[in-house]
Formats: sequence, structure tokens, C-alpha cells
Amino acid sequence: MNYIVFDLEWNQSSIKFRENKRMPFEIIEIGAVKLNEQGQYMDSFQSLVRPVVYRHMHNITENLVHIHEEELQKARYFTEVMHDFLEFCGEEYYFCTWGNQDVAELQQNMDFHGMKPLSGRPLSFYDVQKLFSLHYDDGKSRKSLKSCVEFLELENPEVPFHRAFADAYYTSLIFQRVCSTQLLQRISFDTYRLPASKEEEVHWKFDTYSKYISTAFPDKHVLLGTKRVTAIRCLYCDQLLRRQTQWFSPNGKNYYNAGSCSEHGMMRCKIRVCKAGEDRVFAVKTIRPMKEAEIEEFDRMRAHAAQHKVRRQTNNG
Repeated sequence: MNYIVFDLEWNQSSIKFRENKRMPFEIIEIGAVKLNEQGQYMDSFQSLVRPVVYRHMHNITENLVHIHEEELQKARYFTEVMHDFLEFCGEEYYFCTWGNQDVAELQQNMDFHGMKPLSGRPLSFYDVQKLFSLHYDDGKSRKSLKSCVEFLELENPEVPFHRAFADAYYTSLIFQRVCSTQLLQRISFDTYRLPASKEEEVHWKFDTYSKYISTAFPDKHVLLGTKRVTAIRCLYCDQLLRRQTQWFSPNGKNYYNAGSCSEHGMMRCKIRVCKAGEDRVFAVKTIRPMKEAEIEEFDRMRAHAAQHKVRRQTNNG
């Protein structure tokens, strides 16, 4: 199993109403570094991509990445570059990126050009920005690539930032620092392509929480009325737990509940309702154990949500 650390540069329309909604961002460069299972350097990849939708460079993009229209007109088309990139990746690999946007943009560009999907379900990958935060910070903050490179004193004067290969190169150096066995359990899932059936839904256990990603539903009410979505299971023994209360939401997007395991204590469940296109939704559910102080905070959040609901009903009435 290899690791493909990649980065993309893309262009967009300079006029909003001319944006192609099937592909708001068009890839103009792919850069990548291949590492083996031990995190050692194996090979690299870099190629410009000739645009077919946004042929004129957005001035902000051009000033940031220093890629000019004349260069792109000499480059190969996306499908050709992507064919070579996938050959470079090989048979078995995990993508690694800085942040969570590049994996989705790569798939959207592939769809636009009629290419075979990378996967028929959510794609697992490593978000190196998140891994850096888990290793060196609080696990929640998300710092820029440049600031993290400076923190680790990895900057190379011969490799300037804001080009695809350079950013992939620096991301690979950071990944080498954080690819411990424990952190590699913290895999991420890109939801550009959702599970097509309940058999393909994602069920994943991490060391301190579990994650579930559902198929798409026609609306929020159907989603929250589906038992497999609202089921709460113990993180450790997988026992189905009885819900402690009615589902409540402080904002109409995130829904909370809890269940108690006789052996392992209280478990908090959060369901995040996400949009799947314009007319459907899907769920990302996480379950984690609660400490005593967190139980008190959960009760306060529930009481606040109940008060907010009463005020909203009063105002609507």
C-alpha cells in the first residue's frame, strides 16, 4: 500500500454568472509525491492541464500561482494527464492531501470529463492538515501549510509555495513526520460520492469515536425517522443503547441524543444533516463516550435547545 500525496491548482470564472455549475473549479495543475508503506519517498508527478471551460486565467489565481495562459495552452488535456496520474498512483494507495477539498475537486473534474469514478462510495483518504493538528496542536485547529512548514523548519528555498508539486512536496514532508500507527487510524472520508445503498454505508470505528455516513434521503424528516440512522451503539461493545431523550437540535442542522451502556457508561450521539445536491440530504453520525462534565454540558445544551424551540413556536404563533 502506497501513499499518494497530491495537490491541485485550479482556475475559475472571473464572472459569477458564467460559472459552470457542473465544474466551478477547473484543474490546471496536478502535483504529487508517492511514498511507500513506511513513508519513504518513491517517485513524483507534475503536469499542467489545458483548460477547456475557463480558458482565461482569473487574475487572483494567476497572481498567486504564477501560471500563465500561454503555458496552459501548450499543456495536455485533463483526461490525458489524469490517465498518467492514475498510472503513477498504481493499484493500491491512499490519497493524502492538505485539507479536504482536493479529493472532491478531483472527482468533480473527472465526472465532468466523463471518466470512470475512483470509487462508488465515500472515498477514504488522509487529511494531513488534520493529522498535523492532532499531533502538534489541539486536534481542532487548522493551520496553513506554510505556517506548519515554518513551524517544523522544513522550508526549501528552491521549492516555492503555491504550485501543485511544491505544496504536495511540503505536505509529504509533514506526512512523514506524523504517519505514526496511531494517527493513521484517523482516516477521513470524502462525501462527494455517497453510498448507493445501505450495504455500502460507511461504518468506521476510531480509537475514541465511531463514524457513520448514510445514503441520501429525500428530506431531513425521512432521515431522522430511519432507525439505522438514529440508532445509538456503544463504541466499545457495539450494544444497541436506548435513547435517553428526544432528539434535539440547537440549530436545525446538528441533532443530539445520548444512550447509556451498563458496562461502558454514557455515549453521546451527534447527527449532522448535510446537503446532497439541491434536493436531498444525508447523515454523518458520530458516537463517543461522555465524561461526567460532558454529561452536564449535554444537559445544558438540551435545555437551551428546548427554550429556543419554545421561543420559536411562540414567535411563529
